[in-house]
Amino acid sequence: MRLRQALFFEAQALAALEAQAQGGPAEEGRWQAWLAPDAPCICLALEKEGSVIGAAAYARHYSGLELLALAVAPGWQGRGYGRFCMRAVGRAAAGRPVHAWAPAGAAGFMERCGFAPTGRRQGCRLGFLRPGARSAAVGQVQQALTEALAGVPAPV
Repeated sequence: MRLRQALFFEAQALAALEAQAQGGPAEEGRWQAWLAPDAPCICLALEKEGSVIGAAAYARHYSGLELLALAVAPGWQGRGYGRFCMRAVGRAAAGRPVHAWAPAGAAGFMERCGFAPTGRRQGCRLGFLRPGARSAAVGQVQQALTEALAGVPAPV
């Protein structure tokens, strides 16, 4: 198994893989845009036994990264390859949050990968957020300050 940067000429195959995995139409133009030399995206291809069986694409987001796509070929699903790709995206986030939109049917998978639903919708897709270690630490500091100041009277 090898995870590598995807190449521009693979756009059609990656779009077809995503369509198979998610049961939707192939969006080759989207993959072409993500794989263009000047695109601000990183696209990964997961190879096993000489074939690409998975793919992920992500880009910088104002507060971390945004997962643009994640797909594993149907015959390889349920074996940890999606989580493997998701961990690679998590490492790239380097402690920052990862934002994602995913089909409602993928909610369980997203939650198992550490994402929480945001309550936002984009058509039939749901918004998810995996807090980064840095944002979790900020939350802990805010909670500690709130608790410490709970008994302190407000200034007059």
